[in-house]
Amino acid sequence: MRIFGLISVNALSSTCLLGGYFLLKLGKNQTSFQLLENSFRYLSTVFYYFTSLMKLRKKHDQSFLASFADSFRSFGAIPFVISSNDVSRRLLQKKVKRSRLVKKNGEVNVTRNNVPKLERQYIRDLFTTLLDVKWRYSLVLFSGFFVISWIFFAVIYYVICWLHGDLQHNSDEHWTPCITNVFDFTSIFLFSVESQHTIGFGKRYITTNCSSAITVLCAQSIYGLLIQSFIAGIVFAKLARPKNRAETLIFSKYACISLRNGQLCFLFRVGDMRDTHLVEAHVRLQIIRKTVTEEGEILPLDQHEMDVGFDRGLDRVFLVWPMTICHVIDYRSPLYEYSAESLASAQFEVVAILEGIVESTGMTAQALTSYLPSEINWGHRFEKLFTYQKVNGGYQVDWSLFHNTYAVRTPHYSAKKLEELKVTNVNFTSQYYDGTSDDGFDSETHSSFHVPSGCSGETTPCSPKNQDSPKFLDSNILSPPPPQFRSNKINHVEVPEIVVVNMSNQEEDEQ
Repeated sequence: MRIFGLISVNALSSTCLLGGYFLLKLGKNQTSFQLLENSFRYLSTVFYYFTSLMKLRKKHDQSFLASFADSFRSFGAIPFVISSNDVSRRLLQKKVKRSRLVKKNGEVNVTRNNVPKLERQYIRDLFTTLLDVKWRYSLVLFSGFFVISWIFFAVIYYVICWLHGDLQHNSDEHWTPCITNVFDFTSIFLFSVESQHTIGFGKRYITTNCSSAITVLCAQSIYGLLIQSFIAGIVFAKLARPKNRAETLIFSKYACISLRNGQLCFLFRVGDMRDTHLVEAHVRLQIIRKTVTEEGEILPLDQHEMDVGFDRGLDRVFLVWPMTICHVIDYRSPLYEYSAESLASAQFEVVAILEGIVESTGMTAQALTSYLPSEINWGHRFEKLFTYQKVNGGYQVDWSLFHNTYAVRTPHYSAKKLEELKVTNVNFTSQYYDGTSDDGFDSETHSSFHVPSGCSGETTPCSPKNQDSPKFLDSNILSPPPPQFRSNKINHVEVPEIVVVNMSNQEEDEQ
């Protein structure tokens, strides 16, 4: 594989050099348009070889990556980028994008295969099936119900008229037919449509000579009424579905982990954009990950509940304004052993579920989303959305800041490690996620306050050198700094730690 990687790199480099040489050589005898066209063809050829290499890379995976990196290093093409085996593998390794179980818009990414008699079971529950299908399929199916019923009863009327001899005595004025003014199947079909929907133009009607036609007319009237009632019920149920209500329930694109009251907490934000709010709204959190039992049984999609304050009633929320949901990472939490470093390589998915009763319809609405480890920002908090309006004495919510977070100083240890350090009286605040220490602490480079024990909640933090056991307190306990003061601090924090997502970008790729 190393030889193959070296040959591939050399071939690609030689192609680039030779192509550039010939373009320059022939450029003197070409017009600008011809030169541009040949350049485009040359770049297309290089792109084709590059994509071929990428396909081979996917096929051979890590072994090809290693040989590709070693070949580049031995060839000397990019010595300033790749300096060691570890660095080259980290740079050239393809980041595997895990398929999430629950998409950001709430759709469940689960398909069902090899289900016995699945179609028959769907037909038995026809009402629910019609509620779940898309509108275009429902409209086609509704139209099919009507057309089939018109044709079915038209055929019955045609048979009755043919047996009675009406079609053979069309020109006989003394003949009394079963249905007047019908001469062929087309006219009988029009009579079927007019009778089922009570249009009644007056020219075609049933006489008293055929009791069978009268019986069929009564059956068609009942059948038409049932179809219309069934379709009206389905249309109303589809319009009033709580699934549509969930479109105005939004979750933050990112979750955060930071300190609150001295404990690491998993935070995310929910909001309701309607004026009519949910009744008895409550939030649940579940983590889905692979676990292995003591007996060696592998559970690939094991679910664990994450407590958001069920015992104290904190899971029930009043969504008049956006709420930040907090899960305390303690010894019962599935995130108890995750640190900032291990979280980056973890494989799990946190599913957030918001349920409530729609005030206008009384139906239960449910909104879902999920957070992958790459969507959890360690050492971040959510921006504040509320401003007090002195003019009218009310509060204003700025929804453009709904997804915004800002960096705060947070220890990079796991909650388990922090608990052990607290028990052993070790000063764990000397190391933070941003890489700073207490000795080099500068209040102007962070968006939270480092307040030693014995100090009051002043806007200027006390010097940690004058205290024996400094503590890192949540800024929610203290009076928050002015927005412009915090903005100056955030500008000094490294850019990758700031996550800003606008409301206009909340629609995702799924991809």
